[in-house]
Amino acid sequence: MPRLKHFTFSFLFFSQIFCLASDTQNAQKSVERELKNLIEVGNQAIIAGEYPKALQYLTKAEIIAEGKNLDGYELVIKFTIGRVYSEIYSLGDALKYYNDALSIANTNPKFNENGIAILIDIGVLYFHNKDYSSGLEYYLKSYAKAKSVNSIRNIVTSAINISDVYNRLGKYDLSRKYLDEIENFKMDNLSAQTWKINYAESYFKEGRLKDAEAIMQKVWGNVDNTNENHCFVCVVKLLSQISNSRGNISEAIAYAKHGLKNARSIQDRAEMYTLLSDTYYNDKQYQNAYIYKDLLLNANDSMSKKAQTSLYAINKIKLKINDYQSEAHYNEEKRVAQRNFFILVIALGLILFYFIYRSLRNNIIRQKQENTIADNKQKIYELELNKLTGDIAEKNRKLSAKALYLSGRNALIEEVINSLDQISEIQQTNVHNHIKDLRGHLRADKDWDDFTSNFEQVNPNFLKLLQSRHPQLNAADVRFICHLYMNLELKEISSILNITIEAARKRKQRIAKKMDLDVEDLNRYIITFC
Repeated sequence: MPRLKHFTFSFLFFSQIFCLASDTQNAQKSVERELKNLIEVGNQAIIAGEYPKALQYLTKAEIIAEGKNLDGYELVIKFTIGRVYSEIYSLGDALKYYNDALSIANTNPKFNENGIAILIDIGVLYFHNKDYSSGLEYYLKSYAKAKSVNSIRNIVTSAINISDVYNRLGKYDLSRKYLDEIENFKMDNLSAQTWKINYAESYFKEGRLKDAEAIMQKVWGNVDNTNENHCFVCVVKLLSQISNSRGNISEAIAYAKHGLKNARSIQDRAEMYTLLSDTYYNDKQYQNAYIYKDLLLNANDSMSKKAQTSLYAINKIKLKINDYQSEAHYNEEKRVAQRNFFILVIALGLILFYFIYRSLRNNIIRQKQENTIADNKQKIYELELNKLTGDIAEKNRKLSAKALYLSGRNALIEEVINSLDQISEIQQTNVHNHIKDLRGHLRADKDWDDFTSNFEQVNPNFLKLLQSRHPQLNAADVRFICHLYMNLELKEISSILNITIEAARKRKQRIAKKMDLDVEDLNRYIITFC
């Protein structure tokens, strides 16, 4: 259900502020007349939907009111500008002006009613942007403040809005609690109608269809689609949803079409399009559902284009306002300068020149010092990096040389062993047993421990990091990866490990699979590992 918007009490808001005009000094009457005129024209533009025009007049009024000790007018102006931005869904700008207006309202108890109205508007703004928790926070603040000053109208408005939020959040008991608190309060037609709609909606969402329908039928009997103080679309929307939940699709569609026929705004039509599309879709009347979905998309496009057009126009107005503001400030400064031209201008010029000169000189000196320090640090860093890189490269070269030496040694021993195995006389002697021992010694490779120690010194944390990231690797896999890291070929690795090149290739494929890598990416991954 829609909330009770600020429009329902905007007239009272302004009338309260303008009553304070009698407290201002007589010298400000001409300024006040100009401000009243600008505010009136701005409000007329808002009613006509001409938001850029409204913003132009209101911002001029804001510039005039600033510094004139006219808090009441400044409060009205900032609040109204916030309304303009909220209407074109510019959340950031709207919040800025609302908060500025709220700051003024909090400075004087005579603005209490206005401060409550601003809190409600901020809550409405968050609600429309579906930030229900923030909206609830401001509604609760407005409700507490309204109770503290016994503002019946604002108590009713805040309570109804709070109930609406709790319906959105699924807290139906809390929704009805706040509605029950204001049940016997005096309400206008729209507030009374919205009170009943919110109550029925809490029952509907809770699944109590009979209770919801009983309330809404009474509302339906009194609703007037031509009355500005009635929300006709709100009524037919909930009645349609109730009928749909009861399975009476034809009645649900009839209510929705009745609401569409009497929709006053594009937002109301969009709600009815959504309702009709969903109803037809749930009834498996897909063609009709798609027709209304298309109409909904067109309506959303129209609203989006309208908002974009307004934003574009407002940005153009902002540029004009900046020019106007600059001109106003310039004229004021010119008048001040003329009064004190010979003394003040020269004195300020000399002082300004002196401070600029000192500031520039200090900045130049500081910048030179910082550049020198930065250059020295960079040179030291480059020297240390080059030294470290050279040391690591040298140690890796030594490791590679040692590995290649082991490769050559192992290849030579293997060749000798194979040659001896070809001699038939040796097969019948004890020499054959020694050859087997020698081959076992070759496979054991007792130099691996020394190699690992040296490797860790040159490449600290490599093995630890490798095993922590890939615990599935065994010792043989780690050893193989170390040789890959030193950029050894498969032929050299197979010789060091005393295996065939094909076995080395298969082991590399198996390791890549364990590490969830493509075999082509394994070397690059290992080299860039640390």
